Amino acid sequence: MTAVSRLSRQIWIAMKMMSRYANVLIAIAVFAALTTVFLAAPRVLGSTPPGSLDAHGHGSDAHDHAAEGDAHDHAAEGDAHDHAAEGDAHDHAAEGDGHDHAAEGDGHDHAAEGDGHDHAAPVPPAAAAVAPCTPAQPCPAERDMDALAAKTCEHKVKTVECAECRYEVGVVKIDGRLQRTLVSTNAVALREQALVLKLTGAVQLDATRAVDVVSLGAGRVIGVRAHLGDQVAEGDVLAVIRSSEFGEAKAEYIETKTRYELARRMLERERELYAKNVSSEAVYHDALKAFEASEGRRFAAEKKLHLFGMTAGEVAALTADTNSTGFADLPLLAPRAGLVIAYSIAAGKYVETDDSLYTIADVSRLWIWCDVYERDLARIHDSVERGVLPRAEARVRAFPDLVFHGVVDLVGKTMDEHTRTVKVRVQVDNELNRLKPGMFAEVTVHMPLGAPGVFVPRNAVMSDEGRQFVFQPWKDGLWVRRDVALGSEQDDAVEVTRGLCTRLPVASSGVFMLKSEVLKAKMGAGCAD
Repeated sequence: MTAVSRLSRQIWIAMKMMSRYANVLIAIAVFAALTTVFLAAPRVLGSTPPGSLDAHGHGSDAHDHAAEGDAHDHAAEGDAHDHAAEGDAHDHAAEGDGHDHAAEGDGHDHAAEGDGHDHAAPVPPAAAAVAPCTPAQPCPAERDMDALAAKTCEHKVKTVECAECRYEVGVVKIDGRLQRTLVSTNAVALREQALVLKLTGAVQLDATRAVDVVSLGAGRVIGVRAHLGDQVAEGDVLAVIRSSEFGEAKAEYIETKTRYELARRMLERERELYAKNVSSEAVYHDALKAFEASEGRRFAAEKKLHLFGMTAGEVAALTADTNSTGFADLPLLAPRAGLVIAYSIAAGKYVETDDSLYTIADVSRLWIWCDVYERDLARIHDSVERGVLPRAEARVRAFPDLVFHGVVDLVGKTMDEHTRTVKVRVQVDNELNRLKPGMFAEVTVHMPLGAPGVFVPRNAVMSDEGRQFVFQPWKDGLWVRRDVALGSEQDDAVEVTRGLCTRLPVASSGVFMLKSEVLKAKMGAGCAD
């Protein structure tokens, strides 16, 4: 029995005895201490004979570098022969001996596989800040591409020209016919940066452009001229109502006008007689008082007719000889131009002065009242208060292809305690009369944030291992992967803040094919020694 075996048996006996006479915690502590002694046994008792096995079943010859820490333990020393971790002679990940190609950017990262050819991640050009570029003044991203073109792979050729190595630096080559069929591009767009809010709301009439029409006198409807959906102008006759009140007011005016004329003539006569000392002063003053009284009654009767909508000319034309036909017929006039969107009137119906008979509105501009949550309120509120009305676009399900443009012009003064939202008003143009009050609308509000930004289509951006990238055409059918930093999103576009050459377009379709090619490294493809 070897010394190690004897020591193992003694440890087991000691543990068995201790479990009988000590509690569990003490047993665990002692076991840990004995285990430490056991692991140090080879050093204390000496090495086992050549070819024998230690307690772990491994040979304990003179090359056990993991435990002995002798002059061959290269895991700690950092040279090119770390046999403890991998067992081969090419682990360059931890060595730092000048062969770490991942750091050199030559496309041969030998980091983790142990076979000398770990192609785990392509090395695309580093992201550079987006800046306008011209042929005379290339942008940083374009200079990175120039540096990439100068790299040489282990096959002693330009990396981007090597069919086995180019994908490791983020470059793909696509056949011309395949490229024309499957890959399309979009230009990099410079557009205004804006915070985008998605809101919902209900379409309503512009209260300043809608009016309810009521009759100025009670009576019976004898004629209807305007109907639902009719476009009317201001002053058009909508209906005719035979009103006794209106007839009485006209009769009263005619009577007071007659009495006024009589009193005026009497006053002129008495003035002449008084001047000739034929009439007394008292009689003259009586005639003067009667004239003034008749003048007041005539003025009141005239104003009453104005309340029924008669003009001064129409009132002046009233005399005792006026034709009695239609004497009490009161026309119902349109107070403004617009569209008849509602009416409640019919021939023969008796109406009162508080009955709404028509609703006329100008629907070329409507309101959409939207709900804004408290967290989104500050930016809209500040913008409206400064007089910079945020731009808005509305869509409805009835016309999904139409966009109704408008602005946010009012923020509500109170918050709904139940929904924790504030109402905001969006004014939208409705020149085609497609929007209808009561419709449900989805509203996108754009609030400018500052200088314009660089935007690319959303489907042009790919991601892998937490990094976003796009592909840009280079030369001779080559496409280069550009790692990018993203900013805000607007509709179907996303802002790129770093890493893009603004002079080159980006691939917007066929992007997944390019991604598959450039990530061949993850499948172990590429050059091999």
